Amino acid sequence: MAKKIDLKEIVQDAFDASIQQVSGYDAAFLYAESATSPMHVATLNIVEGSLKYKDFKEIIASKLHLIPKFRQRLLSVPLNLDYPYWVDDPNFDLDLHLNRMKLPDPSNWKTLRYLTSKLFSASLDLRRPLWSIHFIEGIDEIAQVPKGSVAIVTKVHHVMIDGRSGVGVMDVLFDSDKDGKGKKRAKPKAFNPEPLPDELSLLLKSGYGFLKNPFKIPKTVAETTYSFIKSQATRRLSIQKEFSSSKFPVPITIFNGSISAKRTWGTAILSFDRVNALRKIIGGSFNDIILAICSGAIRRYLLEKEKLPIHPVVANVPISIRSENNAEMNNQIAN
Repeated sequence: MAKKIDLKEIVQDAFDASIQQVSGYDAAFLYAESATSPMHVATLNIVEGSLKYKDFKEIIASKLHLIPKFRQRLLSVPLNLDYPYWVDDPNFDLDLHLNRMKLPDPSNWKTLRYLTSKLFSASLDLRRPLWSIHFIEGIDEIAQVPKGSVAIVTKVHHVMIDGRSGVGVMDVLFDSDKDGKGKKRAKPKAFNPEPLPDELSLLLKSGYGFLKNPFKIPKTVAETTYSFIKSQATRRLSIQKEFSSSKFPVPITIFNGSISAKRTWGTAILSFDRVNALRKIIGGSFNDIILAICSGAIRRYLLEKEKLPIHPVVANVPISIRSENNAEMNNQIAN
């Protein structure tokens, strides 16, 4: 009697169960990537005091096992019939993600803003783990920055994290592991990457998923198309149409034009104590106060340019819907 073929068993044998597929929500950030709109989250942190590059590199190396996606890259399904998968990168090299540099002269905020903007503008290499860190020395002469400080520019692709999970990642990476009693940090754990699945395994996995849900592939194509069209439409001023049914009219402003790949970035130093005191007087959250400050700054800028519209400006502000104990590295946001 012929043995019944179990497609699920074949797929499991051919495909490592530990390999994680990108969700449709996360994939939208991947498909929205373009030459003028890189989809990474970028931050600049000033580390006060003395931090040596060698020590910083050792800290990062000792923490990588806590963030598996930092040693994984995306692997596409043939013909893009399904969402990509996170797979171990067999060629992972920490030196390809850490960059040491010195701030060019003159060492001031203007130069640091220019360098940071240039780093922000560059897209991440989608063939490698989707993150990079620049360790910037030579910022000693910048006003309000203590001697010996360094600037750290971090970029992580939005397909991997949202803002809140990104904060958690930074907490892990920058934790020196010292308890104040001279305890040394942990040594890096060995990385033994799983072998890359072949194209047949990926097709089998997608095929099995299609048999369980015949509408999965059409849905994937539709979601991808929608994400692409939406990102293109936003750049072509169709944001007006998107909000046309809203009770709030959306004015066209100088911010709604086509954008280039170049980014510019400004700085403003605020006292946490002053902002927190204002929050206690007015009420609301700390984020509410920051949004109010940003709104006032935008209004002042438009007034100075004589471009303030009659109707209020409408902005899309993402907020986290992540539960307090949820530490997953993915996107859990709403607008």
